[in-house]
Amino acid sequence: MPIEPATHPTSQPGTVTKDRPCQNCGYNLRGLETGGRCPECGTPISSRRPHDRLTDGLVDAPMWYIKQIALAMGLMAAAVVGVILTWLAFWLSVLPGIVMLAAMTLLAGLWFAASWIATTRRPIEDHTTPDPILDHDRLRLASRWSQAAGLLAFALIWTAVVTSLRLFGVLGGLASIGVLFGLVPLGIYLSALADWSGDTGVGGRLRAAVWCIAVCGSLLIVLSGLGLIGLTFGFLVPVLVPILSLIVMVGVGLFGWSVIQLSIGAAWAIQNSIEAEQRRLRLEEKRRRRAQQAAEQAERAAAAMAEADRRFEQEMDEQIPDAIPLSDEHPHHPPPKGSPSGPDEKKIQPATDATPYELAPEDEQ
Repeated sequence: MPIEPATHPTSQPGTVTKDRPCQNCGYNLRGLETGGRCPECGTPISSRRPHDRLTDGLVDAPMWYIKQIALAMGLMAAAVVGVILTWLAFWLSVLPGIVMLAAMTLLAGLWFAASWIATTRRPIEDHTTPDPILDHDRLRLASRWSQAAGLLAFALIWTAVVTSLRLFGVLGGLASIGVLFGLVPLGIYLSALADWSGDTGVGGRLRAAVWCIAVCGSLLIVLSGLGLIGLTFGFLVPVLVPILSLIVMVGVGLFGWSVIQLSIGAAWAIQNSIEAEQRRLRLEEKRRRRAQQAAEQAERAAAAMAEADRRFEQEMDEQIPDAIPLSDEHPHHPPPKGSPSGPDEKKIQPATDATPYELAPEDEQ
């Protein structure tokens, strides 16, 4: 039986039956056929990704989300580098204090905006593996709003500079502690993001930085408070405070370096996603061509078999005669079909005057 290529299961295009954003612009592709193009940006619509890995990754996310993460991590890396350069210039007496304060305020705003973009809710698709950290809304919101502590701290410091009131300076210092501990939820979220992107080394360093900031930072604050009220416990507090301060500084530096590495990985994720999508489209096109060729070959084979059957039946009809002779001397010619019987033809007729019973002698008389 001929096979129609359009009915072949691997050659016909599929239909997107669920909500699915375009890889480039985020347009909802539900109801459109795979193999076509997005009506908004013209990006090819690929079929559902095969589950060839145990988990998905950042490169499997929509392109708009990957670009958004790359932008956010790039801004965060720029803020980290800006803070380092600003403090270095201030330490070398290149920048006056008021200029350094203004630069740090701008960098705090840049960091807050970048962290807000980085903690955007990730799109959940059919192939997306659930993550207890990335999909935790409370942690995501805590990671966002905790970064506003930097803006609050600098706003209080500016108020202290303008009004010459020490109270605002003290409040600004307390808010700076919130900046430090605000890195804890953000670091947890970014470590999960690094693991999802496949860079588990960066994820591990971020978790180590979070541990240094959270544990050692808390101990540092407690010991510093005890030192302020005179409870030094001998040499314990004066010795531990510098050590804990160094560990916290190492944790903050490790956090900043991990952010820079994550920004580089996010930039590479864009290129990797583009190449993966192009490779996927090439494989789908190759599968469609192979399915089309297989359907055409099957149709040609079915047609050839039908032609062979027709020729065989024709040859058999030509070779087999209507009657087979019994011998060469007495050929047998069957009467034509439907011809009436001749007058000389004999038939067996039943006797009408015979009786099957014998007569007794008295009956014969």
